[in-house]
Amino acid sequence: MSQLDAKDNPKEILKRMVENRIKQDGQTAGKDQTVPFGKLIALASGREKCMLFTGWFFASLTGAILPTFIWLIGDVFDSFAPDKDPEETRDKVREMFYIMIALCFGILITATLQSSCLAAASTRITGRIKTKYLEAILRQESAWFDMINYTELSSRLSKECQSI
Repeated sequence: MSQLDAKDNPKEILKRMVENRIKQDGQTAGKDQTVPFGKLIALASGREKCMLFTGWFFASLTGAILPTFIWLIGDVFDSFAPDKDPEETRDKVREMFYIMIALCFGILITATLQSSCLAAASTRITGRIKTKYLEAILRQESAWFDMINYTELSSRLSKECQSI
């Protein structure tokens, strides 16, 4: 195949188009596109940071409560020893039952607060990121829109913000 035929080959043309598109986007083929966590939090206001830390605090409480069930279930099994009085066993199991119910409500409350705080903060931060991203797009020169397919900008905006 001659040099002229290689330039007219549809596979070669497609390959060059893909390479040009990758260069335009400023991406490399094997590079992982990650953003440091600090940069994601940089756009959060003080209230949103407080909501994040509150959500993380409740997440740690939820995570701390869960292992206590294993500790308590051991006491329940110990109360079934053959040398124990059945009435004493029943009282011990009932006591552990009430403690576990209280822990279940504690987990319900902490998990709900965790979820609501983190969801509200992430929604607000994502909205702010979308706004900043759109502002950055609108500040581009008109020649930039000639190189970019303008019909995919809105879907690209949603897709990239969703991946964050």
